Amino acid sequence: MGFERLKVSEVRETDFKGRHTTVGQELLMLPGGGNVIDTPGMRELQLWGDEEDLAEVFPDIELLAQGCRFRDCTHRSEPGCAVKQAVESGILDIRRLENYP
Repeated sequence: MGFERLKVSEVRETDFKGRHTTVGQELLMLPGGGNVIDTPGMRELQLWGDEEDLAEVFPDIELLAQGCRFRDCTHRSEPGCAVKQAVESGILDIRRLENYP
């Protein structure tokens, strides 16, 4: 942001982990267009949606998945997976698949 916006504390020397300093949740809008969420104590954030939402976010994977041998392919270890084949051939970036639920 170009300036200190939130109070921070040093990390512990024993395990090099941070300490909770803030107590409330806050969404910070960054000047460059990104966002940062300060959520003290929260270990996980899950987004909710359905298959239609998934198709909008991962249209490339959804299209490739139509070529999979099994309709319920998870794109992890099944034989005949068109998505895994696309990654292996360089058509699909592995990071896309890693972010696919």
